[in-house]
Amino acid sequence: MPFLKKLLSLGYMQRDMENMEAGLRPPPERDSVPGGKTEDGRQVIWKPDNKCERSILCFLRKNGFIACPEFLFLDDDGRACYALPKGKAPPSTAVFTEKQFRAFMKLLRRMHDAGAGESDGLVVCHHDLLPANVLFDPPYGHLGSLPCAIVHWDVGCYGRRWEDIVYACWLWLDIGNPTRDSEETLSRIAAGLDAYAGDNPALRREICTDFAGRLCVRMETVAFRWETQGDPTPDIRRWVNSSQHWVFEHRDALNALEQPGTPLDIG
Repeated sequence: MPFLKKLLSLGYMQRDMENMEAGLRPPPERDSVPGGKTEDGRQVIWKPDNKCERSILCFLRKNGFIACPEFLFLDDDGRACYALPKGKAPPSTAVFTEKQFRAFMKLLRRMHDAGAGESDGLVVCHHDLLPANVLFDPPYGHLGSLPCAIVHWDVGCYGRRWEDIVYACWLWLDIGNPTRDSEETLSRIAAGLDAYAGDNPALRREICTDFAGRLCVRMETVAFRWETQGDPTPDIRRWVNSSQHWVFEHRDALNALEQPGTPLDIG
């Protein structure tokens, strides 16, 4: 859909602008990351320091999730230096296979588990899981290409697992696009949730509860953000309304996802 392509392209533009603004400058001579790369070949970037971003990335890596940027140091001007994980973002025109989506959902589960808090069921959430913010290795389009890392954590913070999950399903599967087969979309949602939950039925029930309602809430949140802070054009509302209409049409099948193995009746 036109606005989905626009949103995806804005993700790529923002990423490129951040890299240009930060600059891939070589770090001070006292640091062992010469030439804009670490010794193991990871790209180094500078960006304005975001204490929340820095804190959650350090927390994730401390807990074993290394498929994210690594904070290295603050320079003399207070900018944060990060080493990016290896991999390459997919093109904005990418259409993902079920295998790639399942692999991404497994990566997301690892991220959430590493970012789990001590109480209240909160985990570290990315909150902007556009495909543009996920790296593939080998690069997208190559044989065996699968998601391998998650980048661009500017809006990361604690939240509920479902917040990332429904957003990822929406954008990775292009929910609401009239050219997509609804039965296939529902099947891939179920496959992705299975991949995320694994052999944990309690977790599956947790992430599937009121799935249709949560999808609509997340869609409305995105629309509100863009209408008040971004680009308040009719395209945003039309895109969100179309996505929400698809969810409403298939709400029974979506809410039935809470029970593994339930046949998906698309009506």
